[in-house]
Amino acid sequence: GSDRGTIHGGVAEANLTLDMAKRLRDILVAQGWQVKLTHDTDVDVYAPNDSAHDELQARVNIANAAGARLFVSIHANAFINSGPYGTTLYITKPDDVALARVVETHLENDGTKDDGVVKSNMYVTHHTRMPAVLIETAFLSNPNDYSLLTSAAWREKVAQEIADGINQYAKEYPAPNQPAQ
Repeated sequence: GSDRGTIHGGVAEANLTLDMAKRLRDILVAQGWQVKLTHDTDVDVYAPNDSAHDELQARVNIANAAGARLFVSIHANAFINSGPYGTTLYITKPDDVALARVVETHLENDGTKDDGVVKSNMYVTHHTRMPAVLIETAFLSNPNDYSLLTSAAWREKVAQEIADGINQYAKEYPAPNQPAQ
């Protein structure tokens, strides 16, 4: 879409994160999950060249209207210099904590530094009605993280680790009126 996210070395965050989201979807669907992406091509969700607010709200609306069990937003981070690196999970609501903690434990082996779970007022985690986490998988601005992000095998590994975390969360915190797995 019109917001490509951070771009480093000619590589756009949007391409990497959409790839990871599709990989995650494919893994979860193969395991029997119903998965709805807010978009599965590189387009604006609300409208071309829309405002950041409208774009984020459109993503929230899709999840809330679907009655989603969980909301996962996948990103790549960047900084003004190449120093920072690692994976960070952002949450807002008390209901987000357990999901983030379980997913974090699975991402500890992804080859990046674990920057932990951070409470923040990210728009999508704040406005979704279900447990939500925004995952900054690695820093495109850091050379080591960049090499991970640009590896298809690493993106597949991260997608699998997120899926493993989602499955563990679903077992430990079954949906209301659903038996534990």
